[in-house]
Amino acid sequence: MPRSAFRSLTSQHWEIDLRDLRRQQGIVSRGGIKAFCVGNQVLIECGGRQVASISLTAIRPHFGGRRFYLRCPECRGLVRIIYSPQFVCRRCAGLLHPSTRQRGGDRAIERAVRLRRRLGGDGCLLERFPARPKGMHTKTWLRLFNECRHDEIRGIAYATDQLGFRDYPPTEWMIASTL
Repeated sequence: MPRSAFRSLTSQHWEIDLRDLRRQQGIVSRGGIKAFCVGNQVLIECGGRQVASISLTAIRPHFGGRRFYLRCPECRGLVRIIYSPQFVCRRCAGLLHPSTRQRGGDRAIERAVRLRRRLGGDGCLLERFPARPKGMHTKTWLRLFNECRHDEIRGIAYATDQLGFRDYPPTEWMIASTL
């Protein structure tokens, strides 16, 4: 069994995201953990007592403006999200993204669903492919259509293989109803 099978996922821990702090005027509260900005620090409280203080760093990109990051207390790297219970970055906490546990076919299906939603559909692979949105170039819509179709075929091939239907490779008629 690979070593990654024993590592926790980011979805299994509370996260403090800098984008959430910005959207909610500097205060985020989740599951008894409260984070708020004070000057150039993000203070984290749990159960009414302060458990961590993370420094907030602003950098100036080449094209102008300012971009804010949290500085990981362990590796001193610039990150946008820190994770509980140590309140460090994903690498220092040894966490993996949930997509690393998915197989290629599952990722292909997720990608197809995401593309359909992006085009205004509900994401169901059994429904007709969404019509071209107003204002979208036909060339762009055709490219996205072909990407989605490729992902659907790959996902169907994966599913049929997993279900033991190896003698029935996906063909055009299997996805004709989605066109």
